[in-house]
Amino acid sequence: MTIRSLAEAMGITHVAGVDPSYYEMNTMQYNTSVNILPPAGVMLGAIRDIVSQENLTKVGIIYDDTFDLDNKPKRLLRNIPAQHLYMRMATTNDEIVKQLEKIKSAELHHLFLACSSANADVYLGKANEKGMSSFKFSWYILTKNSKVTCAKCHSRVSVLTLRGSTVYTPMNTYVDIMDRHFKSIHSSLSFSRSQIQMDAAFIFDLMMTIGQALDKLLTSGQWRQINYTDCFSFISTDPVALLQATTLKEEIKKVDRVGVFGQKNWTGDTAVPLITLVINRLQFKDGSMSSESRVGNWSVSQKMVTFFGSITKENLKKSYRVLTVEEPPFVFRTLTPPSSQIEYYYHNTTTGYYYYGYCIDLLYSINRTMKFDFTLLEPPDQKYGAMSPDGTWDGMINELIYDRADIIASTLSVMAERENVIDFTVPYYDLVGITILMKKPKFEYSVFKFMSVLEGAVWGCIFSAFIIVSILLAIFDRYSPYSYQNNKELWDGKGEEPRVFTLKEGLWFCMTSLTPQGGGEAPRALSGRLIAATWWVFGFIMIATYTANLAAFLTVSRLEQPIESLDDLAKQFKTKYAPQKSTSTETYFRRMADIEEKFYGIWKSMSLNDSLDQVERAKLAVWDYPVSDKFTNMWAAMEESGFPGSRVEAINRIKFPAKGEEFAFIGDATQNKYATLTDCDLWEVGEEFSRKPYAFGVQNGSPLKNELSSVILQLLNERALEDMKTKWWNYNRKDCPKVEDESDGISIKNIGGVFLVIFIGIGLGLVTLAFEYYWYKWRPSVRAKRNGGNGVVTNIGNSVVTVDTRVRNRGRNNSIQNGSLGHTNLAYN
Repeated sequence: MTIRSLAEAMGITHVAGVDPSYYEMNTMQYNTSVNILPPAGVMLGAIRDIVSQENLTKVGIIYDDTFDLDNKPKRLLRNIPAQHLYMRMATTNDEIVKQLEKIKSAELHHLFLACSSANADVYLGKANEKGMSSFKFSWYILTKNSKVTCAKCHSRVSVLTLRGSTVYTPMNTYVDIMDRHFKSIHSSLSFSRSQIQMDAAFIFDLMMTIGQALDKLLTSGQWRQINYTDCFSFISTDPVALLQATTLKEEIKKVDRVGVFGQKNWTGDTAVPLITLVINRLQFKDGSMSSESRVGNWSVSQKMVTFFGSITKENLKKSYRVLTVEEPPFVFRTLTPPSSQIEYYYHNTTTGYYYYGYCIDLLYSINRTMKFDFTLLEPPDQKYGAMSPDGTWDGMINELIYDRADIIASTLSVMAERENVIDFTVPYYDLVGITILMKKPKFEYSVFKFMSVLEGAVWGCIFSAFIIVSILLAIFDRYSPYSYQNNKELWDGKGEEPRVFTLKEGLWFCMTSLTPQGGGEAPRALSGRLIAATWWVFGFIMIATYTANLAAFLTVSRLEQPIESLDDLAKQFKTKYAPQKSTSTETYFRRMADIEEKFYGIWKSMSLNDSLDQVERAKLAVWDYPVSDKFTNMWAAMEESGFPGSRVEAINRIKFPAKGEEFAFIGDATQNKYATLTDCDLWEVGEEFSRKPYAFGVQNGSPLKNELSSVILQLLNERALEDMKTKWWNYNRKDCPKVEDESDGISIKNIGGVFLVIFIGIGLGLVTLAFEYYWYKWRPSVRAKRNGGNGVVTNIGNSVVTVDTRVRNRGRNNSIQNGSLGHTNLAYN
């Protein structure tokens, strides 16, 4: 026996407030029973209408005890072509996390929370922590409470809320009655509009409806006191009680009362509350609601009424989580604001960093077309993302896989293994290969490099020998009885006058003896000739030594060839090298080493196969070791060197290596090139290899792939990307001196001192000429004029001879003998 049948048998009016699904197994009609549907059952109809009208698929409905869905799921989404899953809401944190993982694995994208606002707060917070608040998931909250919060929604979250709309006058009446009741309990207690609970208001309206019906019956005299029997003494139904119960039921149906949440509509013995749900879109960020907008209504009579078309497509800007890493000139990261010349930059208020560069400009250019908000983040490990041997990923790729980000805006290389787990947009940059970044070698240049062939002490000894020999030549010629200057009377005056070795002539003789011109006439005396011969031998040895050392000095320093390619790097052992950890470059070398290892295993299994006969073994005999182990050895060297965690660390290792070590960084050509443009201590060597394009990364299957690709292609056609490239490649560029190729020849910087010697010699000659002109021409003529013509100027051939008649000729040196001029003061033009 059911409660309804018991009530009818005993002549009692039965008023129920349950979902009709409870009575589906019992189709009997009862004269004394009425049923007023509870708000929860009516509100759940909004889920069906939203799913149907918006053509949603992959729907998840998570409910708690405030909504009775134990029987409702059987028919809530019946005949709607939507994959859906019902789950009772987990209560503990661990259970919520497991439930969210189940939802992600089931690929449910539209999630309805039919629960209290407190449970919704906790659930949304956990979903936000798990990265399930992105555009990929749409959240709908159906609640009986008047307010929805999300205290742990730190990143931006957008949700649709469906809450009951109250009727103003009944609502005020209800609040006044409840407030008086609370104050009757204690004067400090009160009741306000925000405390309205839909179920409590429903009970209040139900009791007021029954009260009005009873009051009408009592007033009209249709209600009399009946003595009801208990179940044990019950014999048969009292006709009077049955009639009175039926009358009360009908009177309840006639009561026309507007409740707190609206009127009721009777169909037979069942009343449906005409509840109106207000559909709002809430935006949460940093634990508080940042915006609220009304997008539509839902009611029992009119169903869905939207204000801006589809309610599932946000009319507000979408918000994406964008990952990046610092990589100039594509992404700069500073703690100070960029200069006013930088138009676009992003400021992370949490970390205090400012981001700008090529990728940031591109992101804002895309944003002008797609109209979205974004939060710029960095991966915890500051890595791009590489796959480990167990198939897991790290870096930005891992964040994208686990839905902790929506877009990767960085120098992310397109690789086949990455395409298996994420999607790439069309490339936004040209093919980029791998090059080597090293410390620029220090080339020592000196215009007097030809002087550095011999040490200073040697040059000092040579100069001392030069002076000493010159003095000895002058002394020997002066005192030797066989010298010309002591036997001038023996000269017959024919031909050139023999040489007199004064100190000046001795210096000139020693200097010219060291040149291909030769020293000229040697001393006439035997002693002087011995000195000259000794100097010749000395000079020959020194010139030969200097020439040999100069040739060696200028060539041996050029024999050591710098590293110019990957092969050069692989063959040497002095310089350590490695790529950045968890980058495409590291993956390339690891994969190449693995391939060589596999081929080596194949070769080894073939060569050591005991089943081969003599003929087959003879065929393989010439195939000693056909597989290169270049990358195997390089990978071992890289592991020994250690992989830099960032480019900053790599550049520091290049510029400031450990004592006695050198380091070369292997990385993307664009990054290495920019490093050389902004740091004159670095240079890029080698041709590019393993070239790959740069592209933005998105989640696998994300609609952002096509949207972003379309805008990037548009920017490419407008040559906007070329303008960005020109702008950022010249940013912070330094004017570094050109690195000369030592194989091209001897630089003027090293041999220029020889030309300085010429100019110095010419300069000394000009000074000497000026002195001679002054001393032998201008000075005597001035003195002659001052003495009143006491001087005699005589033309001899093409020469002008000025003879000072006041000077007494003394000795042979001041006389004109044998028809020739002695050492009288002469001035030649």
